Amino acid sequence: CVWRIFLDGHDTAAAREWAELQRIWPEMNKGPFRVVEPLYFSPEHGMIAVQEIEGKPLFKLLWKAPPRKRAQWLDPAAQWLRQYTESSESWQEAGHIGWLQRAERAARKQPFEELRKLETAILSELGRLARQIDGIEWRVANSHGEFHPNNLIECGGTLTVIDTGGS
Repeated sequence: CVWRIFLDGHDTAAAREWAELQRIWPEMNKGPFRVVEPLYFSPEHGMIAVQEIEGKPLFKLLWKAPPRKRAQWLDPAAQWLRQYTESSESWQEAGHIGWLQRAERAARKQPFEELRKLETAILSELGRLARQIDGIEWRVANSHGEFHPNNLIECGGTLTVIDTGGS
């Protein structure tokens, strides 16, 4: 197995990741698109044990492949992500208030005058876009928060994600 240890300041991250693994494992434990098997969770220690798997990180395969062959991995990676999101899809009203408030808070902390001017223009555009999506329903789903080629392991035609953190 592989032990993942969450350090101080990430008290809820281990529990969230464990819950996500428990949700998705029954749906993605067979076939060509998988997630690692969740084995053990110690909430008091912020530790998760998951299955160790054989294979190569997709990033290494891409790096070593001739440029014309790299695109062959795009479709399987996209199919993995599609299977992952499909079971949690629903429709809900666009929730722009939270992200707009976070952007405004961050902009208020900007210490550099030139960047503050740029951020003011960006915030104005974000406000305009937020008004346009008000009341519109969006398709939403759990999504892998840091989906990148080093989290996808290829072995014999099977793609397995080893880290669902940030989902």
